[in-house]
Amino acid sequence: MKLAWLLALLVAFTGTALATTIDGGGDAIFVEPHSFDGDTPENVAIFMDQYPWGSDAILQVLQEYGVSYTVYNSGSMGTVDLDPYDKVIIPNNQVDTDYYYILGDNQEWFEAYMSGGGCMLMCCAAYFGYPNEQITWPGGFTHYSIECINSMLITDNSHPVFNDPLPVSSSDLQGWNCSSHGSFNDLPDGAFVTVENNEYAPGTPAAFDFCWGAGGAYVIAQPIDWVGSGNPYTVNTVLYMCTENPSPVESGTWGSIKSLYK
Repeated sequence: MKLAWLLALLVAFTGTALATTIDGGGDAIFVEPHSFDGDTPENVAIFMDQYPWGSDAILQVLQEYGVSYTVYNSGSMGTVDLDPYDKVIIPNNQVDTDYYYILGDNQEWFEAYMSGGGCMLMCCAAYFGYPNEQITWPGGFTHYSIECINSMLITDNSHPVFNDPLPVSSSDLQGWNCSSHGSFNDLPDGAFVTVENNEYAPGTPAAFDFCWGAGGAYVIAQPIDWVGSGNPYTVNTVLYMCTENPSPVESGTWGSIKSLYK
């Protein structure tokens, strides 16, 4: 459905590409802070070869909330010094290059980043048959596509990703055309499912978080880029700091352990 919409744009705008190519190794961008006073990432690395579905929604959120970021292409995976970054973002729908194979080859590199206290946002949505379904992702899970899913179920409304910095209601996750592109197998130990698919494969995870060493990740099969930066769930997902707000299933000793790595 998204593909048909983009093809229509191509007809209307001669020369418009399905995906915008991103140059790697760009300079960090600094903007004035937004009024939100809660915890947000301070410096983000984004590994992106193209705008997912032509959308720069992730960049819009970071700019709006005063978060500095640097965009790298997939060729920089495994070589960039991630120490200055408190969050790494893997956007959705990176399908026109060898992005996912390179990501899979660098699984342990990203896991080492999380072990040292880093937070990752891994956006896994794409279409059937792409390499995002053929690799093992950092954390050891795999992703698979399902029929376009538009009915979603929040499993725990108290989770920070539904509250900070904006309130998220169930209606914010429904009817995106598609609200979810799939689900996951082999979730890491202690993973906490935050959103479930509610049709075609009801009860399967569409989003989850997990702790990994002193850090962790939030993982989604939801096209937050497609629905855009005006959706509160997109905002909260981009800004969610898993090392500051660990999964509710984690023990109370998490803060003490994490502090050793900061």
